[in-house]
Amino acid sequence: MKIVHPLKTALRKQKRVAHPPEVRCVFCPEVEHSAGRNHDFALTFPDICQKHHDELTEARRDADISMVFERDRIKRVARVLKSVSVFMKKLAEAMWRWGNMLEEESEDRNL
Repeated sequence: MKIVHPLKTALRKQKRVAHPPEVRCVFCPEVEHSAGRNHDFALTFPDICQKHHDELTEARRDADISMVFERDRIKRVARVLKSVSVFMKKLAEAMWRWGNMLEEESEDRNL
């Protein structure tokens, strides 16, 4: 996904460095609204830590996906699909890493 507003992105990243998110633990999870809370409040993914929640939010901003409620249902569903795709991309990257880890573990056992 390309960064649509590089200046806004740079400013947000600078603010995040100056004021990093709180480190959270398993006892204080965030709920990830995969489609965006204003688009579909019921679609959630539980137990996302603050760090990864912030990363997903930033990725949505980089992709210029508005999280403001859209009255037009067709436009709202388009935003939902784009928002969920950001989450799915992050999940797919994690699954690829896990697959690589399993392959490496299997190769190590065969040596």
